[in-house]
Amino acid sequence: MTGSKKKIIILDTTLRDGDQSPGFALGADEKVIMAGHLERLGVDIIEAGFPASSPGQFTAVQRVAESLKTSGVSAMARANRDDIKKAGEAIRNARQRYIHTSISTSPIHRRMKLRKSRSEIIKIAVDAVQYASEFADYVEIGAEDATRTEPEFLSEFCVMVTDAGADVVNIADTVGYIQPPEFYLMIRKLFEDVKAFRSGKARISVHCHNDLGLAVSNTLSGLTAGAMQAEVTLLGIGERGGNTPLEELAAALMSRRDYYGNIRTSIDMKHFPEAASDLSIFTGMSIHANKPVAGKNAFSHSSGIHQNGMLTSPLTYSLLSPEDFGLPRHRIVLSRHSGMSGFKARIRDLTGDRLFMNDDTALLSKFKLLADSKKEVSATEILTLLVKEQRIDSNIWVLNSCVYSVLHSGENIYSIAVEISSIHGGAHKKAESSGITKWDAASSAMKLLFTIHLNIITYSFSGAGGSSGNAESFFMTAEYEGVIYSDESYGDDALLLFIKSYLNIINQISAKYQLTAL
Repeated sequence: MTGSKKKIIILDTTLRDGDQSPGFALGADEKVIMAGHLERLGVDIIEAGFPASSPGQFTAVQRVAESLKTSGVSAMARANRDDIKKAGEAIRNARQRYIHTSISTSPIHRRMKLRKSRSEIIKIAVDAVQYASEFADYVEIGAEDATRTEPEFLSEFCVMVTDAGADVVNIADTVGYIQPPEFYLMIRKLFEDVKAFRSGKARISVHCHNDLGLAVSNTLSGLTAGAMQAEVTLLGIGERGGNTPLEELAAALMSRRDYYGNIRTSIDMKHFPEAASDLSIFTGMSIHANKPVAGKNAFSHSSGIHQNGMLTSPLTYSLLSPEDFGLPRHRIVLSRHSGMSGFKARIRDLTGDRLFMNDDTALLSKFKLLADSKKEVSATEILTLLVKEQRIDSNIWVLNSCVYSVLHSGENIYSIAVEISSIHGGAHKKAESSGITKWDAASSAMKLLFTIHLNIITYSFSGAGGSSGNAESFFMTAEYEGVIYSDESYGDDALLLFIKSYLNIINQISAKYQLTAL
């Protein structure tokens, strides 16, 4: 792609469309926290919810509108006066006020859902735009199921609503129906047919669903065809198969600047890990290991061939830089697939580059025997092998026992007792603590055991399954003295895995700095 640079507006609808995912229900406090994350990510407009749907949603949108300092706030409304007035009241104190109203345009929706003619739908849409302009700085109107709408009627709809004062027209692929080449031609035709789009008086927005796995591709096609706004959600959450994931769209634009060089956004993904972690916790949604950008495998390498290439140059097997997304560097994961180069690199990484090994086939063979029965060999297991083989002299800690319970005193308080021991000298340590969540209790106990206090950045867990019988996979990233560490543990109790991953990271720091008296 060539041409002059154009600024694309990013509207994030995690708090509205994403919150409509079955089983999700973000509270007002959680929406305010997530809105803060999205603002730090550089999102231009945050769609905070649907105020008319419930008193709780009205309050949540109101609180989000009052909390933001740089991002605009959008409220969703059906194309009727009651909804629009509610939306306007909810966003009254926003820095920039957007009302996003919507009506269906496709034949199937007109006939089966609305039972309205084309002319009736245009009249409702025009009235909604004109009324919404009394309550907002900007009015967006969505053509629901636009991609299954007759092209000539969709053009007529866009002309009429922009003449009525709409600042944005949202072209929604509501059921993820359209294919990228078709979508490009559709957006291009609208851009050519509608004077307000060509002149810049109004802009086309694209809102793509992922039912066929094409949301990112369709969004990119729409942007290259002339759309000036993209609607996304964090981690792609939303109805059915979800929406265009913010992080994947950002990754495509960043990694293919050679192709999308004229498109720019305000997005800065450095705060992505904290945002993704909180969203996962608030929704109870685990992040799939192979999820692009967000999954723990997105920047991990297990194959010996890939590890060798990555050690030569990260460009050999990765388009993306994890640092651009606030993540630690590419992770070399030792497994039975690893070779000598990956094995040596991981040991140097764990020991602070002090242990420069020659090709030690005997040590590699012992590691392979250990790895044959495991998904991944932990840092503690590697360090234990090095201690037993007298390659390092470091204090390595393992978990002996963990007992936790819930104390009832008006609200649930978790109590935990942890006992650990050192494989080098047999020292023992115990700690007891409590917290309002089991994670708080576990973190407090670990801080009592060690003088090294980790800053936990993210943690996530998911069902692992498999023939091993392990039910959980737990992944943690943490920071200590400016260095980010990560660990993954497997088992059948998420809290025990939290403690094991914490210990594994402590052991990495201990070995790296030879802090044997923790």
